[in-house]
Amino acid sequence: MTRAPVLVVAGPTASGKTALAVKLARHFGTEVVSADSRQVYRELRIGVSRPTDNELQQVRHHFIATHSIHEPFTAGDFQREARLVVSDLINRFGCAVVCGGTGLYLRALLHGFDSMPDVAAQVREGVQRDYRENGLAWLQERVREVDPVYFEVVDKANPQRLMRALEVYRSSGLPLSTYHKKGNDHFPAEAISVGIYWPRAELYQRIDARVHQMVADGLIAEAEALFEYRQLPALQTVGYQELFAWMEGRLSKEDAIALIGQNTRQYAKRQLTWLRRYGSVHWFAPDRQPEIIPFLEGKSS
Repeated sequence: MTRAPVLVVAGPTASGKTALAVKLARHFGTEVVSADSRQVYRELRIGVSRPTDNELQQVRHHFIATHSIHEPFTAGDFQREARLVVSDLINRFGCAVVCGGTGLYLRALLHGFDSMPDVAAQVREGVQRDYRENGLAWLQERVREVDPVYFEVVDKANPQRLMRALEVYRSSGLPLSTYHKKGNDHFPAEAISVGIYWPRAELYQRIDARVHQMVADGLIAEAEALFEYRQLPALQTVGYQELFAWMEGRLSKEDAIALIGQNTRQYAKRQLTWLRRYGSVHWFAPDRQPEIIPFLEGKSS
């Protein structure tokens, strides 16, 4: 028996979360709830490192390829739907495994958000207009000025999230991170988080190896099939935006692939920053993974 009904496998990209989550779910006889904001989309497979067919066959996964990129799916949507799934798994199996590196999704599930302010249509339109006229660099600088806490952890290449932060600030006068910090809608079940901690150089090597494998597996063809939808929020993400820039003639193919690795390393750094601030993760070195199950069973501390 586990000593907490919600087992969270957290960590940066390429750290081995999925394999560990499958192992825990099999051991404790339960299922995996994915907390990844991109793996939820059925059109995205290679570029988001969706779990392999073998991993999906070993254990049932929730929120993997369940929605379309044409259907907006927010952290609030995830909170409502995932809490129902997690509660059901706890009732049926005694516990649930939650796996993901999207900090906003993990926080939404476990802690909730304070009520967000309403954003008037004219404010939203004004932010969108300013972004169109001034570009991404301008948007990044505005968010850095008004909400440096959120800017430290947000995907800086994702204009949708940056515009949302600016909308909230212009509407309420308060940073978006203020609402995330309050989090007074806690999930009514104890959760414990674990992760595999790789030294930075080794993690970066794993990231680079993953990028090269994704290209070998057909990432370029996948991006080409999605090119006409490149303005959708779901595709404002590392792994696709760089290839779209190549397809538009703004980068060479080689530079685009190198940039995927660079941006993924920066994303992993932001994930670790968020987890150190909010995650309360119990970290295990790669060679100490056999200690994780006894730890979760309360047999070690």
